[in-house]
Amino acid sequence: MPTPKARPHSSKPAELLRLKPGRDLVASTVEAERESCMKAMTPPPKRVVLDLTGVNQIDSLGITLILGIYKSCQKQGIPFSVEEAVPDLVRVFKLFSIPKLFPVLETSPHE
Repeated sequence: MPTPKARPHSSKPAELLRLKPGRDLVASTVEAERESCMKAMTPPPKRVVLDLTGVNQIDSLGITLILGIYKSCQKQGIPFSVEEAVPDLVRVFKLFSIPKLFPVLETSPHE
């Protein structure tokens, strides 16, 4: 189960934390992903990117997870963005007006 890799504890924050679940963010996976993400964010990094490579489906609990990560970052003044979202997920994010909260970048076409 690919999850964010936890950094060794140090007092110096990482420049960038790239969270990469690598699987759909649905009811059966969200709790494990939440725990993994929170561990990876200690100590707080300077920037957080949620990389959705390999994620094709997100349900309401997945949206809640993403918003929770965003709110955690916001409280600490950490910039947050989503990258590598497939077009269907970008449409879902737009339905919830999520791009008004933080940047959502669509998967770049591979040549």
